[in-house]
Amino acid sequence: MTTLLAVLLFTSLACVGLLATWAATSGRHWFFRTAVFVGAIGLLLLIPAYEPFVAFALQGAVVAAGVQIARARKQGLSTSFSLATLLQGTVFVAIAAAVASQVPALNARAWVSVAMIGLIAGLATLLGLWMVHGRLVRLWLRLALGLILALSLSLPLVWGDWFVFSMSTVWAPIIAGLVAITCLVFWLLVAFGFRSRAKRVVAGIALLLLAVVLVSPPAGVYYQLMTPLPIPEQLLPNPNGYDDIVAAGKIAENWKFNNTTYGYDTAPQKELAAAVEQMQPAYQLLQVGLKKSVLSPIDYLSTDSLNIDVYTNIGTLARSLTGRGRMAELENKIDDAFGDYLETIRLGYVVRRGGLVVHALVGIGSSGKGRRGLFKLRNQIAPRECDKIISILTAHSEQAEPDENFIYRDRVWTQHAMGWHGHFMQILDDMSEESSWSAMEWFIRACRRERAEMRLLQVELALRAWQATHGGLPESLDDLVPEFLSAVPADPFDTADSPLRYQRTEETYVLYSVGADGKDDGGVPPEDCEDTSTWGVLGDGDLRLDLLYADDPAAVPAETDDDDAGDDEADDELLESE
Repeated sequence: MTTLLAVLLFTSLACVGLLATWAATSGRHWFFRTAVFVGAIGLLLLIPAYEPFVAFALQGAVVAAGVQIARARKQGLSTSFSLATLLQGTVFVAIAAAVASQVPALNARAWVSVAMIGLIAGLATLLGLWMVHGRLVRLWLRLALGLILALSLSLPLVWGDWFVFSMSTVWAPIIAGLVAITCLVFWLLVAFGFRSRAKRVVAGIALLLLAVVLVSPPAGVYYQLMTPLPIPEQLLPNPNGYDDIVAAGKIAENWKFNNTTYGYDTAPQKELAAAVEQMQPAYQLLQVGLKKSVLSPIDYLSTDSLNIDVYTNIGTLARSLTGRGRMAELENKIDDAFGDYLETIRLGYVVRRGGLVVHALVGIGSSGKGRRGLFKLRNQIAPRECDKIISILTAHSEQAEPDENFIYRDRVWTQHAMGWHGHFMQILDDMSEESSWSAMEWFIRACRRERAEMRLLQVELALRAWQATHGGLPESLDDLVPEFLSAVPADPFDTADSPLRYQRTEETYVLYSVGADGKDDGGVPPEDCEDTSTWGVLGDGDLRLDLLYADDPAAVPAETDDDDAGDDEADDELLESE
């Protein structure tokens, strides 16, 4: 991406510099020349992209000032001007004032970078002109001095640029190239004065090719910036259950579950019971929301859709549901426990409907908590309930939106809500070879991992039912069809759509997906077994629920004897301290 950005910067600055030079040196009326230049860079205001407009305007101003100073030294400075000239000048003053009133409120460092880019690009253009038309020293000496000065001009950008990030390594060749292309163009223009017709033809063809090469990159990107994807129509339900879910999450943020490190699996029973009791209003409001149609609202013209507090609260809500499920386990209410875990999975799928990638990621994280609870409880689920749960999990998977829907809406939102800069970076990412591994690729793999977990969990429950019914393990997953499964689920990570892997031993079995690398490692997990967040997303190794959902070995189950007064006092002290 850095190379593409460097090419685009070079070609854009070169085009603006050459246009500014024409405007400063042409024999036409100054108002016409200035209007052509301002009109050309003013196309950026249609996007609108104020930052590059300001940089290009400064570049043109430096070129014009440099040419006028050079003329004044040769011909003398004329201070006379007419009333018509003054009136014509007010047009550009009005344009500058209108643009200044609309520029975004960037930080001071960003505007310093914008100013540096424009000023240094203007000086580089003037340096190229001097190298062709200068008379003070010989040509070879001008070329050598020009190279040294070009590298010196780039130093402030190498050291101090902030607005165009990650460009410190390429600013020197950009500025040197800008000087060189200016030299080449004006040397070719000088060639038109040669008497030889052949030389003039060659010079004309070379100029035409240079114009195409320089104009094509910025023109192509400009066209894309001017034609963003259309905003899709949103038909939100009324009432929308999403509002109730968000309100329930707002309640949840005030209590103990609003902490990603809170270990409800190992918390003392009394503490967990108190936390669950505090969440009762949130649970009730969540149920109200889940009974309605739910669709995530998106403001495509504002960044308000990225409300981090809302997503954090929904995650808290999911943790609180699984915490209530854990409480039901401790009370030996197994049906209530897997009901809560199923409700958590449902929340994860419901809350992402119609949303952006961030909504889907929040849903994936929420549903994962419910899957983990169900998996750990699988051997306590009655065989007759396994079929019901498998049907529910299958329905969630089949009714889930395709990954492409979230990506498309995210692209539309980025192009409109994030302004020209967000759209521009998206274009560069699409054009870059590095985009093969991007945030969207991470998202796609995260979705595949969720599908793999859902299918592995369905098969685990089917194996549980088979064992309870037949008193042993099946020879293959095909034996589960059609009694417990309608078909053996395909592995989402397998490019050939092969089924999930199943290896039976004498007393147990290994069930797994091949994971992100698509390679069957025989059920061997990734080398970094501690960081389970990247399983099925990065690296090698296979995806196994028994390892993915394994308890932390360092976790020590808490005492649950409510009759011990000493333990009660300790629990109370722990609640107060936290």
